[in-house]
Amino acid sequence: MLQGILPNGKQQFLNPNGGVLAGGFVYYYIPSTTTFKNTYQDDAGVNLNTNPIVLDANGQCIAYGTGSYRQQVKDVNGNLIWDVQVDTPLAQTDLTAFETTLAGSTGSSLVGYINGATNTVATTVQSKLKEVISVFDFMSASQINAVITNTYTGSITDVTAALQNAINEVLANTDSDGNCGALYLPQGVYKITSQLTITGGTGSHIGFVMYGEGIGSCIYNANTSGGHAVVMETASSGGNTQNVTLTNLRVKGNSASGYGIAVGLTGGFTGCYLNTVAVDHHGKQGIYGFYNSTQESAEIFITKCFINLNGLSGTYNQIDFGRVSVLRMLNTQVNTGTQHGLLIGNTTYASDDIDITNCEFDAHTNAGVNFINVQGACITGTYSGSSTTNAYQFSNGCQAINMTGCWADACSNVGIVIIECQAISINDCYIDQNIDAGIALLVNTGAGSNYGISIRNNYFLGNATSNVAYGCDIYAQSMYGGDITGNFIRGIQYNSTPTTTNNYGVNLVQARGVTVRDNVSVEHLVSTVNITSTTNVYGCIIGPNNGNLGVTDPVLISCTDSTDTTMKFMNNTVFDMPFAVSSDGSSTGRLRVAGPINLRQNWLQDPAAAGGFATPQLQLGSLFLIPVGTNAAFQIANPVKWRWGDQFTIIVQNNSGGTMGTVTWGSMYHGTSNFSAPTNGKVSIANFIVFDGNNVYMTSFVNNQ
Repeated sequence: MLQGILPNGKQQFLNPNGGVLAGGFVYYYIPSTTTFKNTYQDDAGVNLNTNPIVLDANGQCIAYGTGSYRQQVKDVNGNLIWDVQVDTPLAQTDLTAFETTLAGSTGSSLVGYINGATNTVATTVQSKLKEVISVFDFMSASQINAVITNTYTGSITDVTAALQNAINEVLANTDSDGNCGALYLPQGVYKITSQLTITGGTGSHIGFVMYGEGIGSCIYNANTSGGHAVVMETASSGGNTQNVTLTNLRVKGNSASGYGIAVGLTGGFTGCYLNTVAVDHHGKQGIYGFYNSTQESAEIFITKCFINLNGLSGTYNQIDFGRVSVLRMLNTQVNTGTQHGLLIGNTTYASDDIDITNCEFDAHTNAGVNFINVQGACITGTYSGSSTTNAYQFSNGCQAINMTGCWADACSNVGIVIIECQAISINDCYIDQNIDAGIALLVNTGAGSNYGISIRNNYFLGNATSNVAYGCDIYAQSMYGGDITGNFIRGIQYNSTPTTTNNYGVNLVQARGVTVRDNVSVEHLVSTVNITSTTNVYGCIIGPNNGNLGVTDPVLISCTDSTDTTMKFMNNTVFDMPFAVSSDGSSTGRLRVAGPINLRQNWLQDPAAAGGFATPQLQLGSLFLIPVGTNAAFQIANPVKWRWGDQFTIIVQNNSGGTMGTVTWGSMYHGTSNFSAPTNGKVSIANFIVFDGNNVYMTSFVNNQ
């Protein structure tokens, strides 16, 4: 300790000439008054001085006191020498007391603070420090040291109580409008063994924030009995808690713990904001939202988060909201889960207003993204892949969903599955190397349908690598309305050989009112478009499309078992090579015909099913196939809905199993004597031009091809 110079034991007073003030008088008053204030002859304050004090022959006296005094000094004759205020010096005991005060709970209120910038206002250190509430404020020095030095193994300090106390304090201190403050978690590992509950008491508790310094600020749930980490609850003692924010934190669990973050556990919750939060290694869902028949999660925002390796104790989804209204996910990565990456919805209650943007869902045992009964959603710029089932799945009445600029990649089943949904649009997506199909429209029971599905401007590459049932990039079952337009569909994988089961670019099964046009489909084993109907495919428009197989069977369109009477095939080409008609599909660049099928813009029924007549309707098109299934005679009636100069083609196909019946022609036809009926399995073709209302002339013909 530094040593100091000791003051004189006695005070000596001098006159104006510098001589000693022998016999003078010293008066002590309360400052600015004439009220005497005591002084003492000893530092213990026991022996009082007289007031005034009479100086000895050397002008000396002993005077101890505390604080400030008004001091008057007079000579022996009562003449005033001076009248001033004086202060006692601090003693060591005073310094000790002051240090004790500073170290106490009110000490920081005695120290001033000012920012120093222009126009800033002075305050105290206490007021400044109160601007930030730290969880360390609720911990002992040993607990703080443990948090800073904790790891995830061995015996580490449990700070559950301190964390919960800190949360409760912030929730309890609300303004008149019920707004809460923020709780700061410095970097460290905060071990908890029971759930942290964010819920206030009576009244509103709005806008609670808990923030840290990134993943270094970690809440570690060490509970091994299924306990959850962080739970947000709306109501407690009649209160209302909402709009809770967690940011710059990590919430880590273990394989036997419960939820990472529960957005409501006993009731619905409104307003959950997760920003730059890592949620990982929990036994159940990483993020879970409560719902029932009357309550749901609402206004959920998940931004720049990392959700990984949750559901370790069973088949749990990483993010699970069974019923939610308004959910936004942005720039979030969801990886490696035992069930779905993101599940939204249930079969009973609808969810709505969902927006997923620039996210990633990778390597899940079930679908990366699974929507059930979701009404109104956008998925933009998002990747889902490497799932054991599907990349994206929409089912049970999902509607009004727009998917744009996404990637469905390398899944064991289908890239995008749509099951009994309405008004779903898939645009500008990249869909590749999914084993069963690129996109599949399916039904659960055979009774449902898919309405108004639009598949536009997507790139398909190397899908359907093993599934014989689908065998295509786009499998459309019970598709009513909608279109498949402007897609590039490539059946081969990265310049390798074609996959053994990728037969078609598009396979229409039970389609009605569907347009398939402006697609480029290359390198499939069988055809660009296949129409397979177990009931009906009708009212569809196929074309224009463009295809080039370059493999074993370069057929643009193949049709089997269709009963359509209004199908339109329009201007399809195999890379600028106009198609012709071949009954066996053996000619390069030709159209496969197998079964009763309508070509180009129209086809005609088997005459036996149409009262023995086949009537070309020229407003529907220019190419007509008449599939003859019996040996009964029939007539090709005069064309209807014609215009002067119309040119059209009639193809008669013998499917009777033997010799066809006699073919007669309507009165308008001229030159038909050169036409002969084809033998079984062959076709005869005649080209005509409408001259006027009474005359149609045959311009060329090909028999028995």
